[in-house]
Amino acid sequence: MKYGYIGKTIVTLFFSAHIFTQSNIKQANTEIITELNKGIIINNTSNKNLEEKIESSNFPIRVLIDPGHGPYDGITKIYGTRDPSRNLTEFDMTYKLSEKLKRELEKDERFEVQMTKNIYGYDEKFIEFCNNNKNIIEKLYPPGKLVFHNDLKHAKIISNKDPKRTSDDWKKLYAISLYSKEFDIFISPHFDYYLRLNKNSGFNNEYLDSGYTIIINPYSKKFEETKKFAEIISEELSKIRNVTTNPIMNSINPKRHRKNMKNSLKELNNKGIALRNLVVLGKEKGTNIAVLIEYDHLRKVDTSQVFINKAVDATIRSIYRFKNLEQITKKDY
Repeated sequence: MKYGYIGKTIVTLFFSAHIFTQSNIKQANTEIITELNKGIIINNTSNKNLEEKIESSNFPIRVLIDPGHGPYDGITKIYGTRDPSRNLTEFDMTYKLSEKLKRELEKDERFEVQMTKNIYGYDEKFIEFCNNNKNIIEKLYPPGKLVFHNDLKHAKIISNKDPKRTSDDWKKLYAISLYSKEFDIFISPHFDYYLRLNKNSGFNNEYLDSGYTIIINPYSKKFEETKKFAEIISEELSKIRNVTTNPIMNSINPKRHRKNMKNSLKELNNKGIALRNLVVLGKEKGTNIAVLIEYDHLRKVDTSQVFINKAVDATIRSIYRFKNLEQITKKDY
């Protein structure tokens, strides 16, 4: 009887301690995840993949969005592709989509989102970055000072002729590339591809083409991760639009690109993914995950809010899939 009583007491204490410990662990796990998600509590009814969630959590995820071309600041002359028949420039569309993308991502506190431009000028944080790093930026090609000026009275001028990019335009592209390295993901929305000329008729066939293209930097130090992101984007965009009907143009050095890249180039092109050594993507000094997305050709694009919403949704789904996160963004449309 004496030993039986002691045995029951030990068992009771053991299970009490076990329950107390498990309760503390569960509470600690909840607190860890809550802290990591800045107030967004992940459902912890099951501890499935709990350690993976804790280890992979790295918030906030910083996203930089660069609306292609523009702004209407009185200095920049490159507004992208033009459609005078609809009084439309490419920047009209890229800014509209970028602003919507930023607004939707910011509903999830795990993301910190910035844009490089507003409609009439460059973002203050980007200008501040340029001022703080002017000794470096002024030495970038082409050498010289950057000029920022927001002219609210400046009216956009739409013409069929695309003006030449100025040295200031080029310099800002390099500055944006440098700035983007401070972010986890860089996205530059666009609405055209490259121009192609019909040798027989001389007519620009760009306006007959349609569909999306995703451009990535083949020399990026994070090429494999960027390629994975681009493939996810392609899968999501394919649900709302076709891959571009325009031939994919790549700009890579066969002697320098990775061996596995050569084997997968055709496969990537079939998915609408192009490998191009663009300034805004970092050229040969790219160190981040950066994509330039041509959502459609401007003359074929649906300018309605419905299409913008679908394009934004596809992009957001891609980001969540790429970061292996549960999507919690609530739509306001």
